[in-house]
Amino acid sequence: MKKMLSLIKATFSEGMAIFKLKGRYTSPFIQKILPIALAALLVWSLTTYTNMIAKPLSKVDLTYIIIALFAFITFFLTIMEGIYKSGDLIFNCKDDDLLLSLPIKKSTILFIRIFKFYLFELLYNL
Repeated sequence: MKKMLSLIKATFSEGMAIFKLKGRYTSPFIQKILPIALAALLVWSLTTYTNMIAKPLSKVDLTYIIIALFAFITFFLTIMEGIYKSGDLIFNCKDDDLLLSLPIKKSTILFIRIFKFYLFELLYNL
């Protein structure tokens, strides 16, 4: 388990530069107000969609399905949107030669990369 955690930490240190705001994005508006506005827009849109789905489901007493439905939709859209980027994130990493020469199972390396891909896509979509 300790090997797995260190491997996850090493894998996540590469390729996540998309989330760093540098250069022209250093104004106070971009750094402070825009994330709050985007979060408010996200909450408003989720509330609107939840109400649209909950009204018909409440007529048949199935409102408890909403959480599972949103989880499934999020999972499905994340996978479908990320398929075209999966080749670079999973198979074209800089540390391929090093990782594949270590005494680590290939299935473990593939699991770590798929986990990184899915987490990267969730953060990107958020």
